[in-house]
This record gives sequence, C-alpha cells and structure tokens, in this order.
Amino acid sequence: MIQTQMIKGFIEGFILKVLLNNTFSSIEIITYLRQKSNLEISEGTIYPLMLRLERDQYVTSEQFYNPNGPKIKKYSITKRGIIELNLIKEYWNEFKEIATTLLEDKE
Repeated sequence: MIQTQMIKGFIEGFILKVLLNNTFSSIEIITYLRQKSNLEISEGTIYPLMLRLERDQYVTSEQFYNPNGPKIKKYSITKRGIIELNLIKEYWNEFKEIATTLLEDKE
C-alpha cells in the first residue's frame, strides 16, 4: 500500500522522464516502464495521467495512422514539461535526503 502511494507521487515524473528522449504512445510508455522497472502500471492509470499532463501543457500529442485499427496518439514532452521534470527531480532529491536522515538515524 505504501509503495503504491509513493509511486503515485512520482509517476508523472517517470512519464516525463521517459518522454524526454522519446515520442511514445500510452502503451509504449507502459511497456517501457515495465521493462525498466518492476512497476505494474495499467492503462486505466496512465490514460487519465496523460490527459492531465496534456491539459497542463507538460506534453503534446499527435495522432498517427494505424493500419491495424484506430489512430495512435503519441506524446512528446514540452519545454514546460521539462521544467516540471526538473522540479520533480528537486523534490525527489529533497525527499531522499529527509528519508536517509530519518530512516538511517541510529538513536
């Protein structure tokens, strides 16, 4: 439970990091995250996140023709998204420092 809550706090950062050097669809993002980690992220989790990231102008999307079915929506990070990613990295570093201090404290 705690692990799930911690991941939810950083999932947007993970997605923005993936898109820093790639243009991916939601399914490709899920696949990439699964290959790079043991995170189990569902389509039901990622789609609302992608909508919010797009609404907040952290990502843009473009639809591509798919001969096997509906068009594929691919996402790219924006300059605003890069700024947000850098802020998330700063929050992560602060969190790591606090966690290290408190969890490794030898009272």
